[in-house]
Amino acid sequence: MTPSESLSIRDTARRERCQERPDHAQTIERNRGRWERRRFTVNPEIGDYIAPVHDWHNATQAYYLQRETTRHGQTRRQVEVGLTSLDATTGSPEALLRLRRQHWHIENRNHRVRDVTYDEDRSHVRSGGMPHATTQVMAAARNPAICLLRSIGETNIAVATRRLAAQSGATMRLVGAQPWEWNSR
Repeated sequence: MTPSESLSIRDTARRERCQERPDHAQTIERNRGRWERRRFTVNPEIGDYIAPVHDWHNATQAYYLQRETTRHGQTRRQVEVGLTSLDATTGSPEALLRLRRQHWHIENRNHRVRDVTYDEDRSHVRSGGMPHATTQVMAAARNPAICLLRSIGETNIAVATRRLAAQSGATMRLVGAQPWEWNSR
């Protein structure tokens, strides 16, 4: 038996044990040139202990998430421990793992675009008497712009922003306004 066959047998046995235990969920996927494995373990009994001791009455389950990412032969392991208010019927391990993954979906689709495309972290808008309010106004303007571009099917917000900056007529039509004609005077 070769080492790779032995590893395959061990992985299969481990996967079968996970499927037998209702308090576990696991995903293995290849994404952007790396292998990602997530193992999510839920303890529904912990809520009975935590709620009275720590006065966290909404905590019904504890979870333990192990992430293992392998890229170019290098493996990185992360562990996350948390509490949830979802009970065992609505917060199954599969559902909680899916919800945990969706958090990063929101982070990457909105906040990362604001940070990278609009360079929000290095913005010099924070000048004058009310720097925090000015920053919030700019963020409030960027969010609908990102949503508007996504609603018309744009996947690369940076490219779409540069294109619309160069085509003011297209930008005006996109927001429902008529482009101003220079010759109409």
